Amino acid sequence: MASSIQSIADGLPVQRYDVQFSLDRLAIGVDNVHFDVRLSQQLIQSVERAALYIVTRHTGTQQMLKTDRAVEWTKAKERFKEDCTAVLTAAVHTAKSRKEIQIDFLAQVAVSKLIFDELRTQFDRVIKHIEHVIRSVELTPHHETRDTSESMKLKEQLKQIRTGRGRLLQQAGDELLEIFVNCQRKGIMELREANFGRENTLPEHIFTNRLIHAESLTDDETLMEHYILLNNRIEDPDSVERVTMLLENFFEEIGLHPSTDLLPEPDEPTARGSLYKPPNPWLMNEENVNVLFNPEGTQRQYRRRRSEKAPKEELKELKQQIRAQKKIYKLFFKKFKKEKLPRLINTAFEMASVYREYCPPLTPRQVHTYITQPTSRKQITARLERIKNFYGKSFSMTPLHKVARRAKRISAKQQKVYVYEFLTAFFRYYRDMTMASHLKTYMNSVHLAVDEKIIALSKENRTLYDFLLKAEQEKKEHPVIGHTIVKADVRGSTDLTYHLKEQGLNPASYFSLNFFDPITQVLFEYDAAKEFIEGDALILSIFEQEETPEGWYSVARACGLAIRMLSIVRDYNFKSRKNNLPILELGIGVCYNNTTPTFLF
Repeated sequence: MASSIQSIADGLPVQRYDVQFSLDRLAIGVDNVHFDVRLSQQLIQSVERAALYIVTRHTGTQQMLKTDRAVEWTKAKERFKEDCTAVLTAAVHTAKSRKEIQIDFLAQVAVSKLIFDELRTQFDRVIKHIEHVIRSVELTPHHETRDTSESMKLKEQLKQIRTGRGRLLQQAGDELLEIFVNCQRKGIMELREANFGRENTLPEHIFTNRLIHAESLTDDETLMEHYILLNNRIEDPDSVERVTMLLENFFEEIGLHPSTDLLPEPDEPTARGSLYKPPNPWLMNEENVNVLFNPEGTQRQYRRRRSEKAPKEELKELKQQIRAQKKIYKLFFKKFKKEKLPRLINTAFEMASVYREYCPPLTPRQVHTYITQPTSRKQITARLERIKNFYGKSFSMTPLHKVARRAKRISAKQQKVYVYEFLTAFFRYYRDMTMASHLKTYMNSVHLAVDEKIIALSKENRTLYDFLLKAEQEKKEHPVIGHTIVKADVRGSTDLTYHLKEQGLNPASYFSLNFFDPITQVLFEYDAAKEFIEGDALILSIFEQEETPEGWYSVARACGLAIRMLSIVRDYNFKSRKNNLPILELGIGVCYNNTTPTFLF
């Protein structure tokens, strides 16, 4: 059976999910843990403003924080889109000039992190503002009944906002990320595809993913709203783990073996060394549901192509696909039924129209449990009875009993529809769950640098990634690609210092006037810089910079400087002999390295 099914599956146009999303070629920042990124200050401000408007709208606090003017929101949204477009366009150009597409990936991750962080900052700002208003009301002199009522309303509003934090942040995050993706759909996506090819760019669904801002990857509300309700307990047949295992084993049986090169192991240093199971590439592609489990869809395609007088060979292939899909569906449904999944899945679909009447106080999972597990009904009903006064209404369980009866009496035709819809939702959820985890790992590995010292240090060490507006960009300095170090020290300086002191002379001024000062005055002629003075030694550097071949002779310049220093010391020694002063003997070392130096601040 397996070999027969395998040969049929080989003839179906299934496709692996093939998105290469990695930052493994980029330089880690100065803390040796995160990527150092400096974002446009203007973009940061526009994200802050847009996030405030969106959060206050979703929390119903526009008037309180004076963000209720539609025209102002329109301006804030347009400013965010303009700044985002400009910054990401510049990032594509940088990635192209440096022949590294991962720079473009990093820019998208960094802006996503900014949005993620700023939404939470603005949400906390709303909370603190309401708390401040409550304190102001309660501390008002002659605190009257009207004020008490206002205080109670504010406290109730605050309670609801805190309780709904996860849902509100997800709604706000989805909206702001949709704007973020929309501003790239025309010019920027075309620019990326022209420079790197469509197959190398990141698809939209990575950033419009409903799970990015969800409090949990298995949040009931999110699953019911955008996917399909699944269980959190691994021992339950409708848990993510059990369904994944069922599908992976089924794919193995029909010859669809997983690959280990879909996505790299997360680059975040804290994740390195941990066990990592690559995602299944067949499960990641939602289109495979249609290819494997939808013979009805292929039949409709066959009838349409036949009416269009399609070539016989094409029609023959479609017929073969229909036969293969029917066999594969039959085999899969047998396993699906063996796992006792049909009733659980049917219930999840059937309860979609009524579950909101009970949530809160119940969760969607508790509603599902009430329907599928009769032994739980007494306990859940008792709970609803206890808290009905708090919610100001009674909860009739009749609609749930109707759902239970319908879930048991699903027709074969409707069952096929539910299986297909379940698989479509699960494949999409599996992909989004995987990519949300991957994106969050990368967002956590980004350090949005704002401290000037860190920025300067990272910049000098060539680990800073700048994503700025044109007006914010500094005059371009070519990166250092090689350097020569010159060390000049005075031999016998300890004895020399002793003899000068014995004669009542000043060693410091002697070394300064005869050695340090005259040499410092000629450094600019050789493009040399004084790094530091170490006792009786002078340490100098000469850099070679990118795209400046005329300056790629640092060793020659260092040798010329060494000869000049010896000449200077010889001239001053001539004067010292005339005045019966000790002479200087100089030792010089020259060292070249064809890499970027490491800077300390």
